[in-house]
Amino acid sequence: MSTSFTHLVRLPYELWTNLPIWTKATICLTIPTTIFLSGWFMNTYRKWSAMGQGGLPRNVFGFALDRFLWFFVASGDLRSQEIYDRPEALGRGWAAASGDEKTRARTSFLGDGGLEKRKGAGGRTLPYAFPQRERFAREWQVPKVKEAYVSAFQRLCAESKDTQVRTPSRKRHGDALFLRNTAATPAVASASKGEIAHIHTSDLSAHVVLSLADAKEVVAKGWGQRHSLSGTSILPLGWTMLYVPRTVEEVDVMIGIMRAAVGFMRSNVGREKAR
Repeated sequence: MSTSFTHLVRLPYELWTNLPIWTKATICLTIPTTIFLSGWFMNTYRKWSAMGQGGLPRNVFGFALDRFLWFFVASGDLRSQEIYDRPEALGRGWAAASGDEKTRARTSFLGDGGLEKRKGAGGRTLPYAFPQRERFAREWQVPKVKEAYVSAFQRLCAESKDTQVRTPSRKRHGDALFLRNTAATPAVASASKGEIAHIHTSDLSAHVVLSLADAKEVVAKGWGQRHSLSGTSILPLGWTMLYVPRTVEEVDVMIGIMRAAVGFMRSNVGREKAR
């Protein structure tokens, strides 16, 4: 009995000592690597899930797709402005756009003077593709800012011509402003499927589809940044995330940017048959 027990105890040691050196090296590398990757996966997954609902299912499969998009599809510096000067490279739909559409895509709809430089620390999105957010869903929001923003967006939706409110196909929840006739979507923004803007009530960031001139202005002045998938077959180059407004005064700026998005997206209404 004692001999059998001793042999049982020594068996793992004997098996280990008889393994080839490369097998030992593989095991020594695999175990800590597996522990590290498991910890990274769980930590990154928890943070991704903590952003709230987005365009992908909130499960492991959605997370895996997000990581694939982030590492293999997402493109470039999201604060770079040079990309808007060469839409022929990443502006999907640019080749199919008419000369007038290209001109309007390079036109600002923000009004005279553009935007003022945003004061304070700059924003930055969390490192994920879908959803794209600036903050986690449980972070505190200033009640009066949230109320002012949501109310102002609802008024914008009610007063905008040739538009309608419906659930965005990518988010699958909440309200977004769309063109009523999606066939009138500018060719350079065709990947938006007619969507103009929506607010994420989880953190109060927002997405808008802007002309290239206005998208460049928003990024340059610190009010937002490009979506990591903009300029791909998934999202148009003008798809821009607006940072979370910090004050009621900043809400007015964000709504002004959304008005510019409405102006750009409506710029082809009545002209769609002339392409």
